[in-house]
Amino acid sequence: MNHTIYGSESESIYPVLIIAQTLMLYPVFILVGLITNILALTIFLQKYFRKNITYIALVCVSICDIGFLVVGVGNQFFRHSYLFDIRTISDFSCKFHVALTHIFVDNSIWILCIITIQRVFMVWSPNKSQSDISICSMTSVLLIIGSLLIIKNCILGSQCEIKTIANIQGIPDKLC
Repeated sequence: MNHTIYGSESESIYPVLIIAQTLMLYPVFILVGLITNILALTIFLQKYFRKNITYIALVCVSICDIGFLVVGVGNQFFRHSYLFDIRTISDFSCKFHVALTHIFVDNSIWILCIITIQRVFMVWSPNKSQSDISICSMTSVLLIIGSLLIIKNCILGSQCEIKTIANIQGIPDKLC
């Protein structure tokens, strides 16, 4: 299947779609994501919500989402818009960026799993689970899982390195 614009083999539609996606969608994703997560943080950090275990976990999810938007999606935007990839500056920036991006994503996913498990316990035994799960125990679980994910992703990041390969036009390109 041939995807072309104007019928020419050399004028593929994919670069046009990448540019459109980068210039239009990434800024919208970043802006809307930052605004909604900052609003969620301002709401969840009010005194009334700080007493509830679920909202403490949702604060952590919002922080992870903001981190991923800035580190992960922000890097993609700069890479495609300005041909600047922070990961190709040095081996350290490659390793650090990969680890940090995965830390934010993994923590966000696992925190939502913890919230789901906590909610299941509340449905199965509404009186017992509310008294058994304290803010301190939820914070401890979040810190333990967060620490394990940081260790895992630092090991993952340490295995990354900058490689030079030829791109589509045959020009050497650095990738992490």
